[in-house]
Amino acid sequence: MQNIAPTGLLQSIERILFVMDLSVRDFIYFQSYITDFAHIYPQTKVDLMIKPHEHFFLTRNKSFQIKVLQDIFKEQRLISNVYFEPNNSQKLIRQAQSMKYQSIVLLDKNAQTQNIKLAIKLNPKSSLIGTTTKTKWYNVLKKQAYKSLNFSLEMTPHEHAELNNFYSSMFSYLSGKDIKLKPLLNIPKKWVVYAKLRFMKWGITKKNQEFGRVFFINPFDDDGNCSCALKTVFNAIITLKQKDEWGDVNFILHTPPQKFHEVKRFFADHSINNLYLLSADYDFFQIPAILSLCDAVFSVDGLCVDLASALNVRAFKIDKLNNIENNE
Repeated sequence: MQNIAPTGLLQSIERILFVMDLSVRDFIYFQSYITDFAHIYPQTKVDLMIKPHEHFFLTRNKSFQIKVLQDIFKEQRLISNVYFEPNNSQKLIRQAQSMKYQSIVLLDKNAQTQNIKLAIKLNPKSSLIGTTTKTKWYNVLKKQAYKSLNFSLEMTPHEHAELNNFYSSMFSYLSGKDIKLKPLLNIPKKWVVYAKLRFMKWGITKKNQEFGRVFFINPFDDDGNCSCALKTVFNAIITLKQKDEWGDVNFILHTPPQKFHEVKRFFADHSINNLYLLSADYDFFQIPAILSLCDAVFSVDGLCVDLASALNVRAFKIDKLNNIENNE
């Protein structure tokens, strides 16, 4: 196991494989770092082997989730090949084995031992690059797996747990320079058009900024639980709209697909002018496309906040709706 950065190795290889677990939240950080990686190593083709994580934006339907991730990767040009759910397909394993990857990078935050075994199965002669954390003396399997890494970066539990710190540490190690990037998300043109058409359907116009302000509200956490009660959201909006300077604001309230009818029933009984419900019932890009046209996001912590950062839209904690004057 080596503690030096593998920059010399990476400058000489033609193709590299990243093995990782991936959610959409992971992707908006990963895209920033893989874009930078491609600039540093332009001669290297990048492939991915991923196991999608469940996320409420995409419902609990894994096949739909994979389809959305496939659509995302189809829209960008940095990744040559993507293998989904390799453990469920021997055909994909054989396909990856035929590539004879010179180097495999393990960007796994959870199943390190299993992914090291998978990488060895793909090419036992490949140079394995991965992360390690301090391991209890009795965790023999993990200690043994770590010995298979040719290059390793030891991380603290905090670095390993916090998403941006994890990618920052790992890609700094791969490039040989300090990197700390903001999340990035490129929205396909067809979804930008979709968002503008949806605004037209709702009757929202952005031509006059003073009378066309739009606030995106998300009261749901990343597990689909309502972290801020709908009655609390309702009361905050009503209080805000009673003030002359905020009476014209349009509100778009995000709801997970499985909660949509419940939320719709609530607001049928608690009517508010210029409040529109939005759910990613067809494609993930529905959410960021709409969010990108908004003036501010009020959300519980989670993916919506990361999306706002990636799209340069101001984000506030949802309880700040009660104190909007101090946010402007």
